Amino acid sequence: MLKKYRMSLKKPSLPAIYQITRIKGSGEFVFSTDSGYTYTVYFDLNKGIYPDEDLDKLAIYMGFSCVPKLEKGEGKHDPKIGATIMHIIANMFLAYPRYFITYICSSSNGQERQRAILFRRWYNESVLKNKVEHKQKKTAENTYCGALYSKNHELKDRMELAFEEFDFALKEAYNDALEEDIADLDEEEGIEDL
Repeated sequence: MLKKYRMSLKKPSLPAIYQITRIKGSGEFVFSTDSGYTYTVYFDLNKGIYPDEDLDKLAIYMGFSCVPKLEKGEGKHDPKIGATIMHIIANMFLAYPRYFITYICSSSNGQERQRAILFRRWYNESVLKNKVEHKQKKTAENTYCGALYSKNHELKDRMELAFEEFDFALKEAYNDALEEDIADLDEEEGIEDL
């Protein structure tokens, strides 16, 4: 039986962030940049990410996309993008302190390594680094992925082992399906401000 657990993470006070809109009835958050790009950050609480059933109950799959799609070398440095994404993640940990978040960097445009480096920088510049552990790895198939969880989580050792054994071959299809769902965002209705 899992012990009751509470993570102490103060409401994030990150530097300038973009206005965030939550898609009603989903785990999706949207924001637009000053340059006209729209980012969607999505969280999937569906199970089946990890074979360990106790851990799988605590797993959240996360991803984000940008519209229009940025091509290699197109993006300008905008610190508010990373700050906004980290703010959304921090709020997920406030809502789900016992959970851990797993993500896979998109291989679109051959930029998965750069995406992993950028995400690490965003994390290191955020308040998350004080309370949330961030693990990253590269698989033999050149898949870059990561996991975030409370530094003092009672299942930390099991989470780290599960992350190292994560079956990315099966999850690739899962990730592709999520990206297709995001492409349909324009058709979604019921948006409300946070």
